[in-house]
Amino acid sequence: MDAGSTPASSTKLNDGLDPSRPSHPFHTKAYSHNPLAHLWVYKSPDKSSEWLKYVIECREADTYSDRITQGIGTKECRKFRAKFFQNHLPVCNEVAREYLRISEKADYIQANLFLLEIEKHSLIDDLNLVDSQNHHIFAEEKSKICARFKRTFPERFAHKLSSQLMSRYKLGIPANSDISVNLNMLCCEDYWLKKIRVASSRAIEQVRRMTGIINKSKGIYCSDTARDNWRWHKEQSQEYLENTFIENEDGQTFSLADIAKTNVSNPAIRRCEMMTRIRGFEEVAEFNGDVGDFYTITTPSKMHSHSTTGIKNYKYDNTTSKQANNYLCNVWARIRAKLEREQIKIYGIRVSEPHHDGTPHWHLLLFTAPEFRKRSREIIQHYAMQEDGKEAGAEKHRYKCVPIDPAKGDAAGYIAKYVAKNIDGEFIKTDSYGNEAKSSAQRITAWANLNGIRQFQFIGGPSVTLWRQLRRAEAQENQELEACRMAADASNWAAYVMLMGGINKTRLERPIQLEYDLPPSDIDYETGELVFRTGRYGQSLSSQITGFKIGNNFVPIKRKLWTIKPSPPDDDCPLAHTCANGQSSAGGRFDLGLV
Repeated sequence: MDAGSTPASSTKLNDGLDPSRPSHPFHTKAYSHNPLAHLWVYKSPDKSSEWLKYVIECREADTYSDRITQGIGTKECRKFRAKFFQNHLPVCNEVAREYLRISEKADYIQANLFLLEIEKHSLIDDLNLVDSQNHHIFAEEKSKICARFKRTFPERFAHKLSSQLMSRYKLGIPANSDISVNLNMLCCEDYWLKKIRVASSRAIEQVRRMTGIINKSKGIYCSDTARDNWRWHKEQSQEYLENTFIENEDGQTFSLADIAKTNVSNPAIRRCEMMTRIRGFEEVAEFNGDVGDFYTITTPSKMHSHSTTGIKNYKYDNTTSKQANNYLCNVWARIRAKLEREQIKIYGIRVSEPHHDGTPHWHLLLFTAPEFRKRSREIIQHYAMQEDGKEAGAEKHRYKCVPIDPAKGDAAGYIAKYVAKNIDGEFIKTDSYGNEAKSSAQRITAWANLNGIRQFQFIGGPSVTLWRQLRRAEAQENQELEACRMAADASNWAAYVMLMGGINKTRLERPIQLEYDLPPSDIDYETGELVFRTGRYGQSLSSQITGFKIGNNFVPIKRKLWTIKPSPPDDDCPLAHTCANGQSSAGGRFDLGLV
């Protein structure tokens, strides 16, 4: 069948409209051919000028995509492409170039089918993920539908209908135990808009992967746009931190930027803490007589979009980076379950990082008893190669195990490079592909943030949150608690692990746990009742750490009440300055117990 001359069966696109709802001026076109058509949307002159500039740029891109594909295929093809490019203006140039390449290499039929594949990622029913200018209208309409459900039907049935509506667009649904909170979220325009924007950014990035601009020869790890957006958000966050101040009841005032420099928000501190924990696990392994292996697990070839030479992989099935990482998570879940069934204990760290084309792979530094080493290798290899394990090159690229040889270096040395290049690129010159390490670290971090991928995960150890709280605590009278506090204060992760009962223990099996409670409540002075504070959607606020629990004993944590100040502190105040070590100018340590 001629895919170019039969648009009803091969080139028919969803128009992005819902025929059941009334028309809206924005629904006639994604963008008008007349740049002045929608200036009424913004009331202020500055917004109008920004919108005018954006529309003109999009129109120029639309003209370029039409021009380079002119004359390809039939008349129906040209109409089909024109409509497609109008619905995909942010990426139409990249798509048009790939369309031209496919039509020259194969034919226009395959090029049309390529556009249909892109549509599967960009259009979900009547939601166009690429057309970001209409997302706020879409979110407003859907939230109003949910609000109408809430007014019309019983709460449980309204929640079911609203959840089905959001599931229809593959945006996920709220997972709170309280359906009233969930329903309030579904009735909120901002909640819908946040979900849509996350899905939109990932859909646009996936389209760019499919068009071949994310690989070693062009934009490594992620697109230039994704990297630039990440940088912009970092700059905005830094500006907010520098201009936001908090003050406690003692009059001490600090900017959030100074505070961020003293905790794991600081990449240097985050990297040091991770290396401390890795080194601590290695010392625990030496003490227990355990052995270590360094594993590398990657996805089947069908999940990789391009080779290292920039050539498109003909097996690629358009799997997204997030889906590929979920595949590795499922593989690891099966490995852990099998190890648990055979009572094989492992501990260590897992690092998730991208190949040059944005496809994730995992590095794992794992320790286990010598008698379980062979069997643990067999289990990990079996599940890593379970899917498409016999394809060409699978044995070489899909699974790799390197035993830790103390004669060649310690275990921390095996993983240090991967930790550094996935955080800030410090202390290494280049990445695996020869690119400057610090620049690559930015692109890797942008890739992880965009796709919602957890880069690092420690396995088998005690709580790091408890470790951080102990490092802030003062000397304790309880000997068991004081021993753990001294180990944490000395950055001795190995001693901390052993004092906390060793590796692979549940939280309740640990001798010390953190105690949590709801935030302080307000008092209704008319009735004398305690009124617990709730969030925007009626949910209970997150529980706060109140102290340490040792057996049946409770040791409270001294906390201070902090309030946000809209303006910088008075320079004449001696307490309004901070030191690099997180102490006030008066020398007193502070604990951020934000209430």
